[in-house]
Amino acid sequence: MAVLPADGCADLILLDDELIVAGPSTRALLTRGSAGGAVGVRFAPGLAGRSLGIDPGEIRDRGVSATDVLSRDLRRRAESALRRLAGNADPIANGRAADAMRSLTLPAELGIEFDRAQLMTARMVRAAAGRGHSAEQTAELLGYSVRQFRRRMSSAFGYGYAELRRVSRVHRALAAIRSGASLSEAAQLGGFSDQPHLTREFRVIAGATPAQFSGRGA
Repeated sequence: MAVLPADGCADLILLDDELIVAGPSTRALLTRGSAGGAVGVRFAPGLAGRSLGIDPGEIRDRGVSATDVLSRDLRRRAESALRRLAGNADPIANGRAADAMRSLTLPAELGIEFDRAQLMTARMVRAAAGRGHSAEQTAELLGYSVRQFRRRMSSAFGYGYAELRRVSRVHRALAAIRSGASLSEAAQLGGFSDQPHLTREFRVIAGATPAQFSGRGA
């Protein structure tokens, strides 16, 4: 089994000749086999639902067979494109999350077009969450009421704004740890109240403790 830290993204994954839709992740997931044995395309937070014609909230933190959620035509095109990509693709768990799918050729092959307004809104929400803005601040920035913003988060992201902020905090702290920061420094930089708070959130979002990521303890 391999542990995949949550990043708020959704993925189309070809694993052992099975096409899987991995719903938006807000907690670490266990996956069978090696992460390096899969090839896939990643949708940045807020992009998968409309692009794939799914309700992202229904498969949040789950991996389901594409047969259950995608149209037959999209499955066929996705499987074909991923098999062509398999020879030179990066592993699905490499942690990068682009605004479109990783290969520039894949959206056309899958018949997917990203709406410009959709892309811009998703980017703005992710940027606001990364800066630690409140839901009220972000809703005002976008010109929504807080109630409208919450509905749009649910339909586009598959989870709430608070969950996006949680994931963003952990990844800020993780980046600090990887750059050599102490765990107390990482907690501060990530916006956590203290180091125990950092550790609790890391266990949920990353599937390990900060010390395990830093190599400073078990």
